[in-house]
Amino acid sequence: MNEELLSPSKLEKEVNSSKLILHNDDRNSFEWIILALTTILNISTVNAEQLAMIAHYKGKATIKHGSEEQLEEFRDSFSMLDVTTTVEK
Repeated sequence: MNEELLSPSKLEKEVNSSKLILHNDDRNSFEWIILALTTILNISTVNAEQLAMIAHYKGKATIKHGSEEQLEEFRDSFSMLDVTTTVEK
Protein backbone atom coordinates (compact mmCIF):
# COMPACT_ATOMS: atom_id res chain seq x y z
CA MET A 1 0.00 0.00 0.00
CA ASN A 2 1.40 3.40 -1.01
CA GLU A 3 0.26 6.23 1.30
CA GLU A 4 1.09 9.89 0.78
CA LEU A 5 2.88 11.39 3.76
CA LEU A 6 1.88 14.87 4.85
CA SER A 7 4.62 17.38 5.56
CA PRO A 8 4.13 19.51 8.70
CA SER A 9 3.11 22.56 6.64
CA LYS A 10 0.72 20.50 4.50
CA LEU A 11 -0.71 18.85 7.60
CA GLU A 12 -1.25 22.28 9.19
CA LYS A 13 -3.15 23.40 6.09
CA GLU A 14 -5.32 20.26 6.23
CA VAL A 15 -6.16 20.72 9.92
CA ASN A 16 -6.58 24.49 9.67
CA SER A 17 -8.52 24.56 6.46
CA SER A 18 -9.46 28.26 6.46
CA LYS A 19 -7.44 30.86 4.57
CA LEU A 20 -6.98 34.59 5.02
CA ILE A 21 -7.05 36.23 1.59
CA LEU A 22 -5.58 39.66 0.79
CA HIS A 23 -7.43 41.42 -2.04
CA ASN A 24 -5.92 43.93 -4.44
CA ASP A 25 -7.40 47.44 -4.25
CA ASP A 26 -6.82 50.86 -5.74
CA ARG A 27 -6.94 52.72 -2.41
CA ASN A 28 -3.77 51.62 -0.63
CA SER A 29 -0.12 52.01 -1.55
CA PHE A 30 2.29 49.08 -1.60
CA GLU A 31 4.06 50.66 1.36
CA TRP A 32 0.83 50.70 3.41
CA ILE A 33 0.00 47.07 2.55
CA ILE A 34 3.54 45.97 3.39
CA LEU A 35 3.41 47.83 6.72
CA ALA A 36 0.04 46.24 7.53
CA LEU A 37 1.29 42.74 6.66
CA THR A 38 4.50 43.05 8.66
CA THR A 39 2.73 44.55 11.66
CA ILE A 40 -0.33 42.30 11.86
CA LEU A 41 1.19 39.00 10.71
CA ASN A 42 4.66 39.63 12.14
CA ILE A 43 6.36 38.60 8.89
CA SER A 44 9.47 39.93 7.19
CA THR A 45 9.37 42.88 4.83
CA VAL A 46 10.56 40.66 1.98
CA ASN A 47 7.74 38.18 2.58
CA ALA A 48 5.21 41.02 2.82
CA GLU A 49 6.48 42.51 -0.47
CA GLN A 50 6.05 39.14 -2.19
CA LEU A 51 2.49 38.73 -0.90
CA ALA A 52 1.60 42.30 -1.94
CA MET A 53 2.94 41.67 -5.44
CA ILE A 54 0.96 38.43 -5.79
CA ALA A 55 -2.23 40.22 -4.72
CA HIS A 56 -1.47 43.07 -7.11
CA TYR A 57 -0.91 40.89 -10.17
CA LYS A 58 -3.36 38.06 -9.46
CA GLY A 59 -6.07 40.07 -7.69
CA LYS A 60 -5.70 38.20 -4.41
CA ALA A 61 -3.20 36.23 -2.34
CA THR A 62 -3.49 33.72 0.48
CA ILE A 63 -1.58 35.29 3.35
CA LYS A 64 -2.29 32.92 6.26
CA HIS A 65 -3.82 29.53 7.08
CA GLY A 66 -5.51 28.79 10.39
CA SER A 67 -8.76 28.33 12.22
CA GLU A 68 -11.68 30.44 11.06
CA GLU A 69 -11.91 32.11 14.46
CA GLN A 70 -8.22 33.06 14.50
CA LEU A 71 -8.31 34.37 10.94
CA GLU A 72 -11.41 36.49 11.64
CA GLU A 73 -9.36 38.34 14.28
CA PHE A 74 -6.65 39.04 11.68
CA ARG A 75 -9.31 40.12 9.17
CA ASP A 76 -10.71 42.59 11.71
CA SER A 77 -7.21 44.01 12.32
CA PHE A 78 -6.68 44.52 8.58
CA SER A 79 -10.13 46.09 8.30
CA MET A 80 -9.17 48.72 10.91
CA LEU A 81 -6.34 49.69 8.54
CA ASP A 82 -8.70 49.77 5.51
CA VAL A 83 -6.98 46.73 3.97
CA THR A 84 -9.41 44.28 2.35
CA THR A 85 -9.10 40.68 3.47
CA THR A 86 -11.56 37.80 3.65
CA VAL A 87 -11.66 34.41 5.35
CA GLU A 88 -12.39 31.44 3.09
CA LYS A 89 -12.65 27.71 3.70
